[in-house]
Amino acid sequence: MKHSSKRILKCIFILFAAVLFCVLSFAGFVFFHVSELKKAGPLQVSSEQVEKALGAFYKERKFNADFPPLNSIENFLPVQDRPSAAAVKSADIELPQIDAESYILIHAKTGTILTEHNADKQIPPASLTKLVTIYTMLQNPEFKNLGKKVIPPKEAWAVFLPRGAAWMGLGENQTLSIEELIRGMAVCSGNDAALAAALLTEGSLEKFTLKMNEAVKKIGLNSTYFEDSSGLSEKNQTTAKDFALFSLHYLKRYPENLKKFHSVNEISYPQEHNILIKKNSSGLKQFQITKPATNTLLKKLEGCDGLKTGFIYESGFNISLTAQKNGERFIAVILGGHWKNLKEGISTREQNSIKLMNFAFDNFTSFDIREHSKIEKTVKVLGSNLSVKTSAIIPIPANLDFSQDYITVLKKDERHIERVINLPATIKAPLPAGRQIGSIEYRIKDSELVLKTIPLICPIDIKEGSAFRKFIDGFFR
Repeated sequence: MKHSSKRILKCIFILFAAVLFCVLSFAGFVFFHVSELKKAGPLQVSSEQVEKALGAFYKERKFNADFPPLNSIENFLPVQDRPSAAAVKSADIELPQIDAESYILIHAKTGTILTEHNADKQIPPASLTKLVTIYTMLQNPEFKNLGKKVIPPKEAWAVFLPRGAAWMGLGENQTLSIEELIRGMAVCSGNDAALAAALLTEGSLEKFTLKMNEAVKKIGLNSTYFEDSSGLSEKNQTTAKDFALFSLHYLKRYPENLKKFHSVNEISYPQEHNILIKKNSSGLKQFQITKPATNTLLKKLEGCDGLKTGFIYESGFNISLTAQKNGERFIAVILGGHWKNLKEGISTREQNSIKLMNFAFDNFTSFDIREHSKIEKTVKVLGSNLSVKTSAIIPIPANLDFSQDYITVLKKDERHIERVINLPATIKAPLPAGRQIGSIEYRIKDSELVLKTIPLICPIDIKEGSAFRKFIDGFFR
């Protein structure tokens, strides 16, 4: 009996010891696993994986990264019409009084709307249309060579234009380069040049305007439509917001055009090389006419180097204007400028433009966030099939605005910007590439004002691990 009791006690002791050993071993394993998980380094991610993750994120958000929209400073701007007393007080700025049906002012570095009024009202763009004509023509591979020589189609000769329409001077017995043709549209707003561009590019005005409308829809201009390439038709329609977005993308795609075309003060045409056959001994003098730029702001506004003016009776005085000083570029679009006569209309357009640009340069600047947007903080991934030693990821920033590099701020706030990273310490698998897991916020210190939010997304597809892996990862704290 005594021997039996001893054997039972011995078995119990052995069982207890075995259980204790298993428990301690499991605890040791869990402790080691959790320790390794705490020390886990970030998983290496390739540029292809980053691109795939960003593509998935943008697709889910229906965001076209090639043609981003205009944006506004969250909770603060844009300053619309008559801002609230609180907004004026916090911003400490005074809005300019603009004598026009519609206008918008944006920062070219960021696409940020600074102020606007009736910016979604449809108005005929008049000769602002020629900017879209230039853009559409340059999209055609055959016309990327600006030195290519062309002969003006007879239908586009200046003598066939409506009375009073601006012209470059295209006519019989001429040849000119694509560069000269574009300069004729940009500088003196030649309606003959705009029609020639359409006919040379697509063979007919109808086919060319179809291309124009396709181009603006691709950019995201949903309230813009064209029936001709010159802007003479009142059936052409746009909005200040649409055309500001177009101007922004145009400058992004063809920045060299400002110097080549839009900041040129005058044009002389035809020149000697444009005449195929010299008909008499008096030479070129009987043909050549020098025309000043229709954009009078080139000589009256510091930093102005483009873009285009427009006027028809149905629209009033229009302008898409850009100017740059001290590394800051702004774009203003003013539609439906009021007028009693042509001289007054031009004067009002100049005053409106100068007011908006002075407002921009006096109050706003860009803040470089390229260094601040770098993320070094890791997020531990729990319950995944990743190796324990690489069970961490560094999220990647995804931009939903025009610029990834800058934010627009009031000059007085530049010294008071802070970055706040909102990111969990851990995430649980499974998780698809492109899923948002956090954000970066740029704020004004000691306020609720958010200037910009940048989503932080998962860089890879993370699959779920085994049931055991999920269980032991559950001990991570």
